[in-house]
This record gives sequence, C-alpha cells and structure tokens, in this order.
Amino acid sequence: MKKIVSIVGGLIAVVIIAVVAFVFLFAGDAIKVAVEEMGPKLTKSDVKLDNISVKIDTSTIGKDTIVIKEIIINAPDVIAEFKKFSFNPLKASASIQQSLKTSNFIAIQKNVEAFVQ
Repeated sequence: MKKIVSIVGGLIAVVIIAVVAFVFLFAGDAIKVAVEEMGPKLTKSDVKLDNISVKIDTSTIGKDTIVIKEIIINAPDVIAEFKKFSFNPLKASASIQQSLKTSNFIAIQKNVEAFVQ
C-alpha cells in the first residue's frame, strides 16, 4: 500500500513540475500568439510582437486562473501617421495636440474602444 501511495505521489509531483516548467517556458509564446491574433481584431492594424518578458504569480500556477503580474514589451517599434501635420513653435503644445487628432493613434484607440463595447 505504501508503495502505491509513493508511486501516485511521485506521479503527481512529476505532473506539477511539468506544468510549472511548461508555464515558465511557453508563457511568452502563448502571449505572443494571443497578441498577434487579437491585436489586429482590436486595432484594425498590423500587430507583430517580437521581444517580450513576462512575470507570473507562481502561487497561481495549477489554479483555474494564472495571474500575470507584468508584461514588458522591449523597444517597441511604432509608426505614427498623420493626415495633417502642422507645427507652430509659438504654440507648440496646441499644434501638437491638433495634429494628434488626425493620427493613426486616435484611429487605433477608437477601434479598440468600439471592440470593447
């Protein structure tokens, strides 16, 4: 009987170790896939993710919900596009704010807001 309990305990330990290893090794890849699949649907623009790091709450591994504490995107490459850009050095802040209203950032923000609603 003790031998069976030892074997079952050993198998449970191996499964737990395998799950923890899987989460640590492939969490970044899973997030990358999720971002690259959902990103274009949310923003209606191309989204590609190359360099990320992830911090996971290890106490949640093996539970129904795994808590991700932090996702860091290193050196993002973002292109700003403006339909209309004008710059007045005497009214720098106002002219930048006005130009931003015609940027792709505002269009992306509106797309995300529409998707969330």
